[in-house]
Amino acid sequence: MAVPRIRHEWLSAYSRQTGALLKKNCLIRLRSWKSNVLQILSTFLLIFIIWAVDQAVTYSSSQFMGKGAVREPKPTPIDPIPDCRDNLYLKRGQSCYTIIYSPLGDPLVESIMEAVIRNNEPPLDRDSVIGMESQDQTHSDKPEAS
Repeated sequence: MAVPRIRHEWLSAYSRQTGALLKKNCLIRLRSWKSNVLQILSTFLLIFIIWAVDQAVTYSSSQFMGKGAVREPKPTPIDPIPDCRDNLYLKRGQSCYTIIYSPLGDPLVESIMEAVIRNNEPPLDRDSVIGMESQDQTHSDKPEAS
């Protein structure tokens, strides 16, 4: 019994086509040498830009003085809460609230808000501070006191 021969015609055709395409691409590259130089230079330019940005970030972070723990922090005053009626863009006669808070009726929240109202300079009017029972009510356009 004879063993059938496997034809390798496709391999020779594939190698001829590959060789022809390789030769064509080399000729195109040789003819357009300016675009080849620009492609190579753009690669190096991109690498240089990335390096420069890295150096800038490294220098900036080395100059940052906020590293580490602050052993003796300096006290900074907190500005007072401005009254909403001092807003120049508020329509005349329109009601405003300086502070809207929630939840209403919580003893801790109420004591904090009383301290904020009392310690603000100048002290806030009780009418300009309103408490809401839930957080959803604080997001409405026209809050109504509960």
